[in-house]
Amino acid sequence: MVYPKPRGRLGFAPPPTAQPTSIPVSVGGINAIDSLAAMPPTDAIIMKNLVPQTYGLRVRQGYVEWANGLGNEVRSIIPYEGQAEDGSLDALFGVTGEGIFDVTLNGETTPTKEVSFYADPQPDPYPKQAGYGVYTHFTSDASAEYMFYADGDAGLYRYTGSTGAWVAAPDITGVDAADIAFVLAHKQRIWMIEKASADAWYLPVDAIQGAATKFTFGSKFKHGGQLVGLYSWSIDGGEGVDDYLIGVSRSGDVLVYRGADPTADNWELVGSWFIGEIPDTRRISVEFGSALYLLSIYGLTNISELLRGEDISNALSSPARKISDSVKDFVQFRKQYPQWQLLHLPGLNLLHLNVPQIPDGNTPYTQIVQNTLTQGWTYWEGIPANCGDTWRGLYYFGTVDGQVFVYGGGLDGTLIDETLGVARTFEVLSSFSPVTGNPAQYGNVEMSRTMVLAEGEYKINSRVVFDYNLQEKAQFPGVTQNVEVGVWDEGVWNIDVWGGGRRPKELLVGNFGIGRMGAVSTIGSTAGDLVILSWDVITSPGGLM
Repeated sequence: MVYPKPRGRLGFAPPPTAQPTSIPVSVGGINAIDSLAAMPPTDAIIMKNLVPQTYGLRVRQGYVEWANGLGNEVRSIIPYEGQAEDGSLDALFGVTGEGIFDVTLNGETTPTKEVSFYADPQPDPYPKQAGYGVYTHFTSDASAEYMFYADGDAGLYRYTGSTGAWVAAPDITGVDAADIAFVLAHKQRIWMIEKASADAWYLPVDAIQGAATKFTFGSKFKHGGQLVGLYSWSIDGGEGVDDYLIGVSRSGDVLVYRGADPTADNWELVGSWFIGEIPDTRRISVEFGSALYLLSIYGLTNISELLRGEDISNALSSPARKISDSVKDFVQFRKQYPQWQLLHLPGLNLLHLNVPQIPDGNTPYTQIVQNTLTQGWTYWEGIPANCGDTWRGLYYFGTVDGQVFVYGGGLDGTLIDETLGVARTFEVLSSFSPVTGNPAQYGNVEMSRTMVLAEGEYKINSRVVFDYNLQEKAQFPGVTQNVEVGVWDEGVWNIDVWGGGRRPKELLVGNFGIGRMGAVSTIGSTAGDLVILSWDVITSPGGLM
């Protein structure tokens, strides 16, 4: 039976009412500063455990246990890379409130305690700052390699690369090594900060011991407070590339010095600025390219912007502009915790800010992460990092349970005893855009399609939410999908995937709802590699307003 086709005016078939619309995947990362109505289409309102990349949103990697048995919470990770070509002098250390442990070997369960901060009996609890320290590498003119470590309670220690031995540093005079809270190598000098003080001390050029000379910063701090840290910053100041010395107070004063010898005529104060109160940590700085970032109550500040006269209290000038309010809120309400740490992970092209977990048992672990290639920001959850650092191109972190993990793999929390971890979960909510292309016109969304590149097992679900309703989101999927690898002589031609790797997959979901502005909510989990590539929706127009 043949049915007549519906005809429009002049006998032609009417145009279809359903129209396909594409929504850009949120490679711009989280945007927590622009209004919901004016947010760029490539930005996101919510993004968890995804990394914005050039071609899409890639689920972060998992983590695998590297070592355990440190006994107490790991408060610092110290990497050391020696001069031996075969890597035999490389070492990795985990620091607790008790001391420094050697965790160089993968699978270590009874690490050697190289340094004991306190004689028995050990204090309980350990002092707040013990183990939350900083380190610096130093190579003498004779090519001898050393590393110094200091924190506000344990004092100063020195590591000799050729012997692999740690020693306390009593061979420094003028200041008690037990009172040293911070150490930095700057222009072939060792600089140290005395705890609960606005004074710094420095050694002669190329010296690892001997008489230290005091340099007072406090008289130049307009807002007072102790000296928190000293940071070296490389910049071209118009006379060639030079290293500047940056001193920061707890209250937020920043002093920038130029010169090599504090007693010479060419030693000068370039400027003094204010960046707001500093959280209770000395690990507030990271150098990335020509930029030096500092963490304060204002969020992240680039020292270059201070020299240009930028108003850094204005969120628009922050290198973390899109998430500056979120960073400020985190610092404001968690500034009393010492787990704050800024890191650059060059092997992963990531800038990484570790946010302290509130010890209430309900607050998730959080890291604020930027892809340095795309400049997009995201949040990571579920990685129990109390501290971390990079070694041999990989990211290692310590936990409150005395474990050290290495970032990588498809599961979260795989242990040394081969107990498997869990799949990584992820979530994103895109920015809102007009459903029909006209923000004043209602539209009906009939179906959505999410395109991914996937490898291994994964679950994913998407839905369109309407008109700035941030309480609605996709439900977590219950069906596991799998991109299997075909085995030669066993796989089925034209069905199995030969050679493995990520393969394109699409998720078609019926989506019923009417609104003017729509955003895509996607949620899921994966044990393999997964990249969200695109979202497409089929819409039909409705009435105006």
